[in-house]
Amino acid sequence: MLANLPKLEPRIRELVRGLVAGLKEGRSLDFSEEVAGPLPTIVIAEMLGASTEDWPLFRIWTAAVIGFLDPGEAMTATQVHGEIHAYPTDLIEDRKRVPRDDLISALVGAEIEGQKLSEGELYSFCWLLLVAGYAAVRNHAALGIWALLRPPEQRRLLVEQPDLVPSASKRCCAGAES
Repeated sequence: MLANLPKLEPRIRELVRGLVAGLKEGRSLDFSEEVAGPLPTIVIAEMLGASTEDWPLFRIWTAAVIGFLDPGEAMTATQVHGEIHAYPTDLIEDRKRVPRDDLISALVGAEIEGQKLSEGELYSFCWLLLVAGYAAVRNHAALGIWALLRPPEQRRLLVEQPDLVPSASKRCCAGAES
């Protein structure tokens, strides 16, 4: 899995294209909810080796932990804690029995100074990656879009000359990282 990290970019581009293709033209949208939120959840779930049908659970758990859940999706703290604890624990145990080409398998097999990571370390890593990765990517992407489109003249220029979008987005991301 770790050797495959440089290969993530094409997959991420594919995911973004899919998310954007699902948007309805001519209506307003909440970029954070419809693109910036789902993207890191899906990427991280894939990296961890979660099945595709479980991706929506990752989004709900992460949003619940961070406090981004819509009131209609509210879960009790007990529900969230129980589900969040069980899922990575099951994945870790499964990867110990049958390693795959995913991050959890790489971590299960990793050693630091000759010692394997403990169950607690593996579990903590999974949830730190999910929660911190989700928040960082969601916020960075949403703020990047906001910075690109906030000035009306910038938005107008990008609409009139869509070939400028790639360089504008690179400049925007570079500015956000400094």
